[in-house]
Amino acid sequence: MKPDDTRLAARALLLAALTGLLGAASIFVPYVDALLGLEVRVAMRVEVADHVIPGLVVAAGALASVLLLRGRAGIPRSVPLLVATAACFLGGLWMTSTHVPLLVEAGEGIAPWGGAILHSVLGPPIVVMSFWLFALELPAAQTRE
Repeated sequence: MKPDDTRLAARALLLAALTGLLGAASIFVPYVDALLGLEVRVAMRVEVADHVIPGLVVAAGALASVLLLRGRAGIPRSVPLLVATAACFLGGLWMTSTHVPLLVEAGEGIAPWGGAILHSVLGPPIVVMSFWLFALELPAAQTRE
């Protein structure tokens, strides 16, 4: 492996790990917002749909990405890694898009800004990092096939 390939692999592994950490952290936002005084008053089923489910999707996709990048999954990296990073991207997009109305409500003074920011802040970095990871792997996947 060339030095550039080693750096690229290390960067991809770091991106996958950080994406997984953010995904896991997003699961707990509905449960810590009240402790921080930044509660957004919505039904718990909405919180599960907006945080827990996409957070689990992101965390699972990121874990699969880490395993595939480290070569421990026992299968070729190309297509499975693209699928895993796409799952992270879609989970992050899900989190981001479901919180747009909350940000609009905060702008209109209906919802508190602190809670709106806390609930919305993790989605966009997940989208960016998982897309970056996908973009790093896409050329490698094309050359391996």
